[in-house]
Amino acid sequence: MENQILVLWATGKTGSRVAERLQKMGIRVRSGSRTANPPFDWEKPDGWSKALEGRNESVADGIKKALGREPGSFDEYVAKAKMTGVWDNKNTSV
Repeated sequence: MENQILVLWATGKTGSRVAERLQKMGIRVRSGSRTANPPFDWEKPDGWSKALEGRNESVADGIKKALGREPGSFDEYVAKAKMTGVWDNKNTSV
């Protein structure tokens, strides 16, 4: 099976750039967004399986290929953002 990567937030500023870069590298991309078909919405986990169906690489693999290196740790980013007051738990689900 040919590699295909689900890129989350593929319609946003960063996700669209990751998706475009992967496509230029000849990698098949499926857009992961609420408006995609099938949709991907973090708030609706019952739809995740359908969006992931047929993917054989993880989102992190796609980011790694697009960046040419391992992505940074999101948990580490959140911890630093909380220390600076940028990340407000009252307004997020993480």
